[in-house]
Amino acid sequence: MYVGPEQIIQRFYRQDGSPIEWSKRGTSVTPGYLHKGNEPGVPLAIKSLKGHEHFRSILDYFDAINNLKKEKKILEEYAYACPYFVKLIDSSTDPNGDVKELYLERLQPLELHLNFIRAQGLPNLLSIAQQMSMYLTFVHSEKYIDNDLKLENFGIDYENGLTLKRFDFGNFESQDQEPGINVVGSPRYLPLYKFNEGISVATLLKADIFALALNFYDLLTNSQRTKEQKPENMSVNDWLARVISHNHGVQFTTQDLLYITNGDEQAAQNLTTTLNVVLTKALSDDETQAYENVAELYYDFISCFQDYLTPEQFTQLLI
Repeated sequence: MYVGPEQIIQRFYRQDGSPIEWSKRGTSVTPGYLHKGNEPGVPLAIKSLKGHEHFRSILDYFDAINNLKKEKKILEEYAYACPYFVKLIDSSTDPNGDVKELYLERLQPLELHLNFIRAQGLPNLLSIAQQMSMYLTFVHSEKYIDNDLKLENFGIDYENGLTLKRFDFGNFESQDQEPGINVVGSPRYLPLYKFNEGISVATLLKADIFALALNFYDLLTNSQRTKEQKPENMSVNDWLARVISHNHGVQFTTQDLLYITNGDEQAAQNLTTTLNVVLTKALSDDETQAYENVAELYYDFISCFQDYLTPEQFTQLLI
């Protein structure tokens, strides 16, 4: 259901009328190498704090430091327990003992490799959706909320097949904590109900599932949905309100799916109809009508493709 921005713009302001500000990323990732003795350098992705000039206040700077600490802790605990987490190779600290840099295994950005993966066939493309679902199932089972599920936060490890791996855990939240008052996540993957007052952990879990459904859409369409820019004559909060309200109305078109049906328009139309039934439920603006868990959404999604997979391929794609 589409909800106009005028109906939700108040959700982007605090009770005192001041606008909610959206934090900018406080870290950067650069390529590098780990050298040990005379051995060839191991390629790394080095995640480090940006300079002070990139932060609005000293509090934002310390938030970024705490996020690096949190990421290190999460990776130390889970990177070898779950194959869908980037591996932490090493880290460094500053003179105060605060984490300064994380040295991570270097991955290929998922977003930049979608066309290549799609060219390898539908089973490979759907395996990305499968791995993303298994990743989120693991996160929820370990009592965390992802809060920022999107293609750009995943990479591909080609050395271990077509393995999907998540990096950037700064927005992770424990399910055992009271949800904070600030809305966390990327606007193009947020549901309206994440802005409700007195939000519960159950709502945050459903917001993760909502984001997963939009990632399925982006995977299949190589979506330009995320590339649209803010009009110059529109305020940031008005723009965000419009973007988030539009998330609930995302639907496949026949043209989106012709590549799956080898140009058969009737088959593409049928597949579009089936997939949009799944999207409509997953993207409902009424959280009580949405999917309850990852497995339920994923099964309905993958079942739409049974006619385009062999029985063996379909079985391998189940979770």
